[in-house]
Amino acid sequence: MEAVCSKVYVIGIGYSPLSERAKEILRSSAHILTSTRLMEVFKSYPIFSELKDKVSVIDGVDNTLEFLKERIAQRGSEIVVLASGDPMFYGIGRRISQEIGKENVVIIPELSSIQLAFARIKEPWDNAFLMSVHGGPYPKRRINRYSVEDIPYFLNLYGRLCILTDPQNNPKLIAHTLDRFFERDEGIRMYVAERLGYEDERIISGSPQELKEKEFRDPNVVILIMDGHRPLKRFGFRGNEISHEGGLITKDEVRAVILHKIAPPQKGVFWDIGAGSGSISLEISSLFPELETFAIERDSRMSKHLLENLKRYKARYRIVEGEAPEALNSLPHPDRVFVGGSGGRLNDILGYLVDERVGHMVFVASLFESLNLILKGLPGDLYEVEVVQLSIHISKPLSTSWYFVSQNPVFVITARER
Repeated sequence: MEAVCSKVYVIGIGYSPLSERAKEILRSSAHILTSTRLMEVFKSYPIFSELKDKVSVIDGVDNTLEFLKERIAQRGSEIVVLASGDPMFYGIGRRISQEIGKENVVIIPELSSIQLAFARIKEPWDNAFLMSVHGGPYPKRRINRYSVEDIPYFLNLYGRLCILTDPQNNPKLIAHTLDRFFERDEGIRMYVAERLGYEDERIISGSPQELKEKEFRDPNVVILIMDGHRPLKRFGFRGNEISHEGGLITKDEVRAVILHKIAPPQKGVFWDIGAGSGSISLEISSLFPELETFAIERDSRMSKHLLENLKRYKARYRIVEGEAPEALNSLPHPDRVFVGGSGGRLNDILGYLVDERVGHMVFVASLFESLNLILKGLPGDLYEVEVVQLSIHISKPLSTSWYFVSQNPVFVITARER
């Protein structure tokens, strides 16, 4: 971006008196922008009365940016944007820095709502996982990195969460979600910090079961603490620990090889097609919490096991009930795909994945016919293909000795884009 003549100052307000530097900037500025909600907060500052004539109320980040871009080139036209708390913590500061240019922006932060909420309940937050389910201003909402459905997983993983909420993704919904995944005796303390910094600020605490029917005032943040938290199991789930039906589950040793061949990235999108009981989705979502995992399954009986394992281990995968490839149309483009079952539609699924130019795919096959279909369906000019045959033998006790039982051999096929 070309150099501009003026600076944009993003000043956080809400919880403590303004610094002398912030007051000086406000007095010398040509424009002060605020939202309707923050206008209410700013009016409580003593300096407001001398600045009110240059305050403009603009709701919505896009509208604020449009105003800034129109006026920033005017020499001597310093502009202040008021933000809530720390502008760089899920705040407007990020967008302004990106679109106006870091060299043209000065950030002056206030305490964040999260800092204040933990201080109010007298709990440390240096080991807490911080997340936002705030969708932004209405009616236009952003797509969040996390959803309310992810909260049980992260609570089970970290034991201590703080969540920025909004009127839709609110404490009541969070409490109902936790109630579905956790029992009352699992020691979860839930705190709702309402209207921090306002005269009617209030902290409400209880178990999710106690709070799930209550109504809460906006804005608020939620803190969750799991007493006696023990780290979540991340890898090495045994077959008898996973809900499944009639032995229809990827065997432990085969699963380990499949996970290696998938080589999951830390972040991105993973499709588990023909997920069955969800053993692959369970392991991957446990190992890589930032990876968005979709378990696609057409059989309603198997979907029940997917849901049971999701709840049992507070896992982070999305269950997609439907038949591939049609069920794949609404999903984000994947970075990795595993095909463990096809329901007799292997050719259709393979053709869809090739057409979509999926860059990394892993298949498992127990029949030569399936192996042949997969190899024929992967264009050699597009993919580098590797086939591994696994023949597993598991020890069993016999009187005072041991013997080995052979498992059905399987093929693991990996296709990587050239």
